[in-house]
Amino acid sequence: MESKISQLLSVLFTTGTILADFQEGSQPSLTNNLEKIRDLLLTLDKMADDIDIELPVEFVEMVEDGKNPRYEIYNHIRALVDKNQKTKGRVEAIEMFEKELSQHL
Repeated sequence: MESKISQLLSVLFTTGTILADFQEGSQPSLTNNLEKIRDLLLTLDKMADDIDIELPVEFVEMVEDGKNPRYEIYNHIRALVDKNQKTKGRVEAIEMFEKELSQHL
């Protein structure tokens, strides 16, 4: 599926280039690219029936908002790591306090 998506993106880019500088001689290339786009979309649609993927709503919203999901996920993981380190520091401080307290009792 990944290769089909890459092919589709390539054909879409080429089609956009043709449309940006359209000339009468470009019509056969444009028609050919539009047919490739149709074929690739049909192929992807058929492939989608065989794949069962559940995406979190937040992920879909990120894409719709134009955000890069990899960057957003990285930021989320960094925040979790930072929170984990703070929690670990608190646990270590409590353990040290408990040790000191037991020595004084």
